Amino acid sequence: GLFVMFFDIKGFIIFGREFIFLWAGEGFDISYLYAVIVMIPLTLDMIQNLGLVFLQIADKYKFRSHMYLLISLLNIVVTIIFVRCIGIIGAAIATASSMFVCNVIIMNFYYKIIGINIKFSGRRYLQTLFAVFVWGFILFFIE
Repeated sequence: GLFVMFFDIKGFIIFGREFIFLWAGEGFDISYLYAVIVMIPLTLDMIQNLGLVFLQIADKYKFRSHMYLLISLLNIVVTIIFVRCIGIIGAAIATASSMFVCNVIIMNFYYKIIGINIKFSGRRYLQTLFAVFVWGFILFFIE
């Protein structure tokens, strides 16, 4: 799953700008950057979706719901501040940061506390990401 998700992100990074132009037309260039910024932490969360099943089985889902509420409220505040400082991309950065903090850092810590063995292995992700870029490079020159 990790390989496929990273390959999808790579595909969007390469072809997404043209896709948005063809789909939405001119004037939506910023949408591409916004999408890329938000897709990365969302993909990290999707990789760990098995943890959600374990939370439901262990009847520990309530913590995640409360954490999402808290992070969402914090995201609103941070988004307003960032948009005022750096524009609309500030909203993407605030949202991506909130998703990363909640889904990757806090939830992995919570999984560890309650004894669910869902590991966020940065080294494994980087190895897979490297493999995706190598394969992409090879496929680019084969065509």
